[in-house]
Amino acid sequence: MEWPTDLEARRPVVLPVDGLVRRAGAPVPPVLTVGIVLGDQPHTAVDTEQRLGEARHYEVHQRWVVVDGDGGLRPRPASVVVTTSRRRPKFEVLDEQLQAVDLDAYEYVMLVDDDVIVPFGFVDAFLDLQTALRFAIAQPARTAGSGIDHPIVARHPGLVARQTWFVEQGPIVSFHRSILDAVVPFDLRSPMGWGVEGAWSALVERRGLQMGVIDAVSIDHSVRPVLTNYSLAEASRGADALLAAVAHRPLDDCMRVVRAIRTLP
Repeated sequence: MEWPTDLEARRPVVLPVDGLVRRAGAPVPPVLTVGIVLGDQPHTAVDTEQRLGEARHYEVHQRWVVVDGDGGLRPRPASVVVTTSRRRPKFEVLDEQLQAVDLDAYEYVMLVDDDVIVPFGFVDAFLDLQTALRFAIAQPARTAGSGIDHPIVARHPGLVARQTWFVEQGPIVSFHRSILDAVVPFDLRSPMGWGVEGAWSALVERRGLQMGVIDAVSIDHSVRPVLTNYSLAEASRGADALLAAVAHRPLDDCMRVVRAIRTLP
């Protein structure tokens, strides 16, 4: 399956942010991105791989896993490290990939789904803002045409970002090294990742850190219908098991904006 033919018409644009200036000669931090491609589904993995590879402010190392063999996947990302015919829960696969590398070598780790459309200049714009805002965990907002399960992730026009107590575990989420040791390895009591947002929220608060949604850099998440490629009942049971075992912030309490950010500090 190849990417959508109307991809460019749906591609978001990075919004300008006053005061975001990168110092000449600044270090180029290393970033790890990990993604899973469903080989029998429509996807945007190759386009996303190209956009991630455009970064100039960051040294991006990509790892893609193709699930379902080739499954008719044409073209396929160049950064594929594993091809498998066995479909497994998302966070099991991601955790395996993260434990195969030295995470101490990276400033940021970003998890990326294969069914998003990201803007040109995505990595530089998004991570420059995550850095400026000191968000330990961050996600890009979603465009109005995207599939949205939680309204808090929808893009708010006129805002640079929002500090929140909720960052969704997909389709793109970015972790700064200040929180990585508390997040990875993932708690595989919920192998699809459901419910993990409340646990992340509690971790961020305990460490005196911040998290949030970046509105100036949004993504489209409408390539495939959401919640269709796994068992909702199993994902829900995983969430129940996770939240019964770990400290977490209740979901309703997560769904609030701590601070609306219109300009950079």
